[in-house]
Amino acid sequence: ASYIMAEMDKAGRTYSKLAADTGQGELVKMLRSDSRIVIMPCVTSESFLNRLLTLADSNGKPERITFFGYPEWQSFGKDKLARMRKYGSTFYSSFFFDPALPESERFLTQYYAWYNHKVSGGFPKYSVLGYDITNYFIGALASYGRSLKNNLPLLPSTGLQTDFRFRELTADNGCINLNLFFVSLRTDGSTERTSVTR
Repeated sequence: ASYIMAEMDKAGRTYSKLAADTGQGELVKMLRSDSRIVIMPCVTSESFLNRLLTLADSNGKPERITFFGYPEWQSFGKDKLARMRKYGSTFYSSFFFDPALPESERFLTQYYAWYNHKVSGGFPKYSVLGYDITNYFIGALASYGRSLKNNLPLLPSTGLQTDFRFRELTADNGCINLNLFFVSLRTDGSTERTSVTR
């Protein structure tokens, strides 16, 4: 949060910082204003998000409010996601699986045919992660063989749940995946996963 506030200060943007125990009256006053409001909680808890959504539902103007938050939000269930969608909410994450996409539907159908059970729940979905990793490294080995390590940053990757954008830490210490998504829950019912290059 401190990084974002510093960036907003640099950009000359105004913001209000409210404590988690801020009184309901002050939050309602903010929600009823005519200003465009982006709510970014500094805590990831479902109960706190639920408190904010409840206040926004009964006091806010959905067209003037949006929420920005955390990877954990995708694990809060369909009802909570639907409530966040009302506000065009966005969260960041290094993984996100949208089962409604055609390529995801194909994967889920093939997975069930092979293993005779559905992909397990949870976040990330480890069966999908395994698929993404396998696709990435088989393609990389086929393209670069033994020189794979030297070419990792050059390899594009678009996985079902995770993309790979490797950067070497040092010559002896391996690589780190810099992948990051912004996942936007659109008010029209669609979901947009945007890859952010770091």
